[in-house]
Amino acid sequence: MATLGSLNPSVVRATCAYCRHVHNYRRCDEVSSFLNAEPAAAESLVAYYDSRYPGINGILHRALVRSKTKIRHALAESRHQLGCEPQGARWLRRHAGMILLVVFVVLLPMALSPTHPIAVYAYLADYYLPFWGPAMSPAPDDELRAFLLSERQLERYRTDLKEDVWAVNTGKLFTVVRRHDGTLEQRGVRTWNEFLPNRLPAYVAKRLDRKEISFLGDVVDAYLHSERIEAMGHYHSFGGPPSRGDQLAGHITRLPEIVVSNGIYPMVYLKGSILSFGPVTTRNEVSSLIARLDEGLQSGVAPETIIPRAATDTTESFLSYLRHRRGVDVESLDEIRNAILELCSDFRGDFKGLYETDIAIYEKEDRDVYQLLHSVSVLDGWATYGLERRGWTLVTYSEASNAPGKTAKLD
Repeated sequence: MATLGSLNPSVVRATCAYCRHVHNYRRCDEVSSFLNAEPAAAESLVAYYDSRYPGINGILHRALVRSKTKIRHALAESRHQLGCEPQGARWLRRHAGMILLVVFVVLLPMALSPTHPIAVYAYLADYYLPFWGPAMSPAPDDELRAFLLSERQLERYRTDLKEDVWAVNTGKLFTVVRRHDGTLEQRGVRTWNEFLPNRLPAYVAKRLDRKEISFLGDVVDAYLHSERIEAMGHYHSFGGPPSRGDQLAGHITRLPEIVVSNGIYPMVYLKGSILSFGPVTTRNEVSSLIARLDEGLQSGVAPETIIPRAATDTTESFLSYLRHRRGVDVESLDEIRNAILELCSDFRGDFKGLYETDIAIYEKEDRDVYQLLHSVSVLDGWATYGLERRGWTLVTYSEASNAPGKTAKLD
């Protein structure tokens, strides 16, 4: 287009009218809405455009170029000569905060996965976008349950829980992947907290306590070097069922959420529900008495004021564990008490370092440790008192009497 030259007052007024229109209405097609709302100003811009093309060239322009195109060209030149800033720059400045937030969200996965900055987006799309979905069907629940409750896994849980209790600033996360040979495997995932120095100011360490952000590079590495990821999981090293955050995570991702909770035996939760080791039936007398053990079995949970009268999912899982993993006759209350004393003794052996401090100190300084030890002492006291009342000799379980804060639970 030929240079428009110096602007006349009508063009200046028309340009200002256009700027006011855009500011007030902000329509999608700004030129079309301006053409309808300010016809006189639009005609001034069209006439100004036509005046710059005399002769045959002007005839062709007037015949072939649309009014909206003429207005756009005239506005571009007039705004430039008037020193008006482009609307794009103005919009960017007005929405700078939103743009920075979008850029931050888009680049955050790359920052959290420095070892696989590009592949992380394929992983997130596969498992988090509702309309995308994994390329292959997930593992059947029965297969995943059998893997999670296998003897090998239970031993690994015990080892990981012992390490997790003494970990500084961080906790253990893991994935369950399907290898290319079709078998399931648990792989550990680091957290960003692991890269922090071990000695931090007390108030910082308290803020970071058990608030882990996974090192996505490890998750993506498992995604790239296995057939697929079947589930994500973490440990509650001081006990307790899945939290609200765990349940929310299960709704956001396509991957099942696994929680392994500490206590006298590893309690495994899948999709928020505790897993059973197999079918089990007991006498009503046994069920009603075992139901009182919820406070002790659910380590890390404050005791309820109402004692259950029937077996809960937690106590049924415990009885199932005794029956199918330790060969206990769950019809015999004495055998159950026997097994509990053995499990409490094993627990004290695994976490003997925690018992070097008086439980009263934990009650004031570390409620998580206190609740865990208190829960074990509740189970120990229940079993010990019941066996003593039947005239049993507790020489075999002499260590049981050393449990801190032991309480005698009546039948």
